Amino acid sequence: MRLPEKGSFGYFDRKKKLTLTATIISFLIVAVIYATGIFIYHTNKSVFTVIAALSVLPAAKIFVSFLVIAGCRSLSIEQKNELCFLTEENTDCRILYDILLASEEKALIAGTIVIIKEHVLMFSDSKKAEVPAAERYIKKILKDCPPVSVKMYTDFEQMKKGIQLQKWKNHNTDNINNNSNHTDTTGVQTKNRMEHIEETILIYTI
Repeated sequence: MRLPEKGSFGYFDRKKKLTLTATIISFLIVAVIYATGIFIYHTNKSVFTVIAALSVLPAAKIFVSFLVIAGCRSLSIEQKNELCFLTEENTDCRILYDILLASEEKALIAGTIVIIKEHVLMFSDSKKAEVPAAERYIKKILKDCPPVSVKMYTDFEQMKKGIQLQKWKNHNTDNINNNSNHTDTTGVQTKNRMEHIEETILIYTI
């Protein structure tokens, strides 16, 4: 099973399966190497013991990767479909799934991120989600792309209402822009800004 791209649907669940499988295999290899030395030399004082000890380090690293992602879970397919329905036919909207941010201090769960023009809306119902910290960190990494509003929800229904509110605001703004001579320029700037926001978030994603 190949790991999907960061920001794609189901990333958390698939990465947990892969890292758990890799952890089990890695430690089994360590055990086999160690047991082989015991079987051949009838002692643990052999080169096989040294190799087994060195093999523990990469195995432990994989295990740590699993522990980091263990408390995260992917959005359900039903919730994904609801978000896609809310954002369909909207070129000024992008969705990033299963986002775990690598801050200087610790990993921060951002969950599902919906980018609507310059607005970043996040959703996660994980008990390990730290809402204020996640919001602050997103604002920090996007400091060169003002103005950006950031809001995190822990209730999916409230997240949907937040998306609908931003779509309504954008609709009114678009109507105003349609009466001006700068519609094309504004559209290009909006697209570039959204791409920058998306790329920046993915850079800091584990």
